[in-house]
Amino acid sequence: MAEFGQGRRASSEAIGARLACTYGDVMKAVLLSALTALLGSVLVFEPAEAQDGSLARCGALSAPAAEVVLHCRRALSQGGLREQQKFAAGLNLGDALLGLGRSSEALEAFNAAAALGLERVELYIGRANAREALGQRLEAARDLDKALALAPSSADVRMAR
Repeated sequence: MAEFGQGRRASSEAIGARLACTYGDVMKAVLLSALTALLGSVLVFEPAEAQDGSLARCGALSAPAAEVVLHCRRALSQGGLREQQKFAAGLNLGDALLGLGRSSEALEAFNAAAALGLERVELYIGRANAREALGQRLEAARDLDKALALAPSSADVRMAR
């Protein structure tokens, strides 16, 4: 059978197969374009990751604390994050600030994460450490009690308390 487009007369079967393939490809592209236009505003994008990777770098365990602070603040300021992403970025920011000895700023970061309403042991332990560093022992003890209520069998929480 002759190939279509090589200067030979192609059979109607070959032409039909080629047209069907081309028509199918065009229809796929049209449908994909239409779906993209319709769903574009519905899809959830992660701008911090998509734009410059700040959210991913905010959670980098091996990065220096000052770098983590920079990327967490950048990710939080870009907006468009889901609640859980904001929460994680706030925890990472608080931990990094504590590591730099900036307890007051760390407490602000932990409080901002707490305001999102997600309760995790890490939040209360981090905030307790910030409060302890600031001399707020009673508030630190309350946070450790909350951590213990969330993870009563955790040896780490019991030792911190």
